[in-house]
Amino acid sequence: MRDILCTGLQLPMSDNKSSRPAGSMAMVARYLGLAFLIPISAGAGWMVGEYLDKHLQTTYLAMTCLILAIVGSFIQLLRELTRDANKS
Repeated sequence: MRDILCTGLQLPMSDNKSSRPAGSMAMVARYLGLAFLIPISAGAGWMVGEYLDKHLQTTYLAMTCLILAIVGSFIQLLRELTRDANKS
C-alpha cells in the first residue's frame, strides 16, 4: 500500500512485490548510459587533447587523448557487460 502518486500515475516502491517495472526501468537507464559512454568519452578526450595541443603547441595530443578515451570507454563497457553477464 506504499504507492506514490505522480501526476495520476502509480509507481510501485522497491519493497512492493511487483518490482518488475522498477527493475526494467533501472536496466533501461543503465544501458542507455552505456550507449552514451563511448561518444561522450570520445568528445571529452578530443576536447582535452585540442586544449593541450593549443597550450603546449603540439599536434599529436588531440589524437592521443581521443584514442585513450575510446579505449577507456570500451574497457568500462566490457566491465559493465561482463558484470551483467555474471549476475544472470
